[in-house]
Amino acid sequence: SIYQTGLPSVTMNLVVSLVMIVYNHILAGFGPLALATLGLCFRINGLVTMVLFGIGHGVMPMVAFSEGAGHTKRLVETVRVAVKCSALFAAFSSLILIIFARPILTAFSNDMDLLRMAVPALKIFVATLVLAGPSIVWINMFIGLGKGMTAMFLMLTRDIIFLIPMLLILPLFIGVNGAWMAQPLSMILAFLMILA
Repeated sequence: SIYQTGLPSVTMNLVVSLVMIVYNHILAGFGPLALATLGLCFRINGLVTMVLFGIGHGVMPMVAFSEGAGHTKRLVETVRVAVKCSALFAAFSSLILIIFARPILTAFSNDMDLLRMAVPALKIFVATLVLAGPSIVWINMFIGLGKGMTAMFLMLTRDIIFLIPMLLILPLFIGVNGAWMAQPLSMILAFLMILA
């Protein structure tokens, strides 16, 4: 039971590292500004996803307790409230990051060449954050229900099956914008798969 809960988290950390290796390898071909942009986008995006993961990790023990106690209505209500809160927070954060992309990025660097690349990249990168909140909650729900393999499969699907292939293919046709678009497109596909 410990591995059922812990293995998905360990695997996800390994997969994130693999994604970063692929991202760095792809963007190295577009120069140092692309790599710097990736760092900025990941860090700023991480401030939002950190809260979303916090909501997801908070749901996990409540789901497990409700399941164990046979309180199905409370379990469903817990997940429903968490999905709603995470989606609202992610949508608000995404809106703020899109509207104020330039001032936020200026806090990190005044390099005009970097800003020219980073502003549109950040807007693309965070465009589907609203889908990340519910996805994280649902994945943690499966972990709380003791379905660690299901949760791990859903997590791996986004990064291994969708994101990494898109990172390898899209930049060949769209250039550096393909690398930024891979993240939101893989999020949309993963979200649809979780719903299914």
